[in-house]
Amino acid sequence: MRLAVYLDIPYRRDADGYSTDKSVVRFVLALRNHFEELSLLGRVDPFPGRFPYALSDDVGFVPLPWYESVWSLPAVTRALPGTLVSARRAFADVDCAWILGPGPVSVPLVPVAVAGRKRVVLGVRQDYRAYVRHRLPGSRRHPAVPASYALEGAFRTFARRLPVVVVGADLARRYARGSPLFELAVSLVPGELIEEPAGERFLIEPRRPVELLSVGRLDREKSPELLLEMLDLLETADERRWRLTIVGDGPLDEALRAEAGRFGPSVRFLGHVPNGPDLFRLYRESDVFVHVARTEGLPQVLLEAQSFALPVVGTDVGGIRDALGNGSRGMLVPPGRPRDLASAVSELAADEGLRARLARAGLEHARSLSLERQTARLASFLKGPGGGAAG
Repeated sequence: MRLAVYLDIPYRRDADGYSTDKSVVRFVLALRNHFEELSLLGRVDPFPGRFPYALSDDVGFVPLPWYESVWSLPAVTRALPGTLVSARRAFADVDCAWILGPGPVSVPLVPVAVAGRKRVVLGVRQDYRAYVRHRLPGSRRHPAVPASYALEGAFRTFARRLPVVVVGADLARRYARGSPLFELAVSLVPGELIEEPAGERFLIEPRRPVELLSVGRLDREKSPELLLEMLDLLETADERRWRLTIVGDGPLDEALRAEAGRFGPSVRFLGHVPNGPDLFRLYRESDVFVHVARTEGLPQVLLEAQSFALPVVGTDVGGIRDALGNGSRGMLVPPGRPRDLASAVSELAADEGLRARLARAGLEHARSLSLERQTARLASFLKGPGGGAAG
């Protein structure tokens, strides 16, 4: 069976082929093990270059017209006719099209794929309306805001008749309308790396700082400024020493670095660390993982932290409550509340038994959702009953 996948992420091309800066492509590429052919569709930067995540040679790629940002609706509109022509040709050569959205390109791609009498499966990674609102605070007049409601409505209408893959339990509840539904957790950690930690894993020696780790894009909807507010409260009210490591880049990077200057060596910014050994080492060397987003489906970084026995404090949004087992696999705090965040981190740092208990529960959760297991389950769903194409 031949599968085509569309997700709205940027690609670049150089002499060695195509690549992207979005780690989720590693999960998509792992589907190649379950299909006769796998091809990706995506917008390609006209200027040659290289991103951290390369497409493998055995995966096909269909280049689509470029636009810099999904927020530039005129540019997206100009690219759309060429996109639909290229997609129609690509869908003609596959048995199943997995189209992730909602978005201004993914929504019109759905009827194109359906018209080709292929099996079409939708994919939803987050609440699109909330995502746009948090990306554009105070900009209700921006055309992307009303457009997000229309696009979300269109995808939900499609989902009444088409099978849909959703990331996390919260979206599963929102999209449960009678059509086949698969609740996905995106894990990029192979099962062989998910091991029982050594006995000293949860020991925090008094003379060293408590190592806090955050991994995520430095965008408004991720509210990374709460990390610095949390650290300020911890250093004021708690006698322990703290070190906060922030992994990620984005439009708030420069402002956050300037604000963090007052903390000196207690805060370090590592920028983007590609998903792989270097990032996994950071999970292993940290004491507490802190996730502060305002809106989420189910962030893959939570599963990564759990995979390396790193206890989690996360904001209670989207599918995070379910991922943390209603608090049995991690500590939950309300979004936008730095004092509650600091209190939870302080409690976790002070209690070795609590850290061990939550980390081991998270480890078992991550083991059941390893990269191999999740891609095998997803591939079965994408193939549909009997594993054949739908007419």
